[in-house]
Amino acid sequence: MSTSKIKYLIILLGLTVSLSGCLGTKHLKENEKLLYRQRTHAPAHIDKESLRNLYAQRPNRKFLGLPFSPLVYIYYFGERRYDQEKFIRKKEAAEKKYDDKISRTTSAKKINSYQFKKQKKVDKYNDFIENGNNWMQWGEPIAVFDSSQVTLTKERFNEYLFANGYFKSKVTDTVIVKEKQVSVVYRVYPGKPYLIDSIVYDVGDTAVMRIINKNNAESLVKKGDRFQQDKFTHINDYQQCSTPGEQDPLVCDGHNITIFDHE
Repeated sequence: MSTSKIKYLIILLGLTVSLSGCLGTKHLKENEKLLYRQRTHAPAHIDKESLRNLYAQRPNRKFLGLPFSPLVYIYYFGERRYDQEKFIRKKEAAEKKYDDKISRTTSAKKINSYQFKKQKKVDKYNDFIENGNNWMQWGEPIAVFDSSQVTLTKERFNEYLFANGYFKSKVTDTVIVKEKQVSVVYRVYPGKPYLIDSIVYDVGDTAVMRIINKNNAESLVKKGDRFQQDKFTHINDYQQCSTPGEQDPLVCDGHNITIFDHE
């Protein structure tokens, strides 16, 4: 292991030991609260992992499940040492350096080489200017609870459920506040799924119709299936489908698919 890596691990270990048991709430401003935890409750047949991937905001990652967020401390450790102006000056110096070299040569090979090196340096400093130093990029700022993100998460849940055949879904939230920490619990009520009742093909060519009938068993969309938008987007003919209503059929190019509520 290299000396630099050993040094990094020693610093990280020192931070971990000295700051263990803390969540970084000291970095919160007045009236701010920490998003500590989010949970989603849904029936067993609903893919909860897919729903969790739709969270609009996420808590800070914790160390081995303990109430300690080392990445928050790493971020602010770096922020205290961050000087954006320094990187702006370095970027400008690098641009001038390579512009001067380019102006002093007529060799196309050297010009291309200098331009490549210049862009590499500029990209590096732009990254530091926009995203902070290495410590800040390794860490993460504290997750300040934002109620608007709860609303957005519920909208995403409902959109996901609608796209998977649950046209009358309902999602509720419970926000639990304990001192400076907030936990959010989402409860999903999908309702009954809508199923495909019938598929009618409007195909004038009898030869094409015979091929369709012959391959019905391999079709992604079958009678009795729950409506799933992803299946339609995999079929070119279905890319221009209308949005299904509660009573209306799903109309696609050359196809008419009736969807009904599962009783």
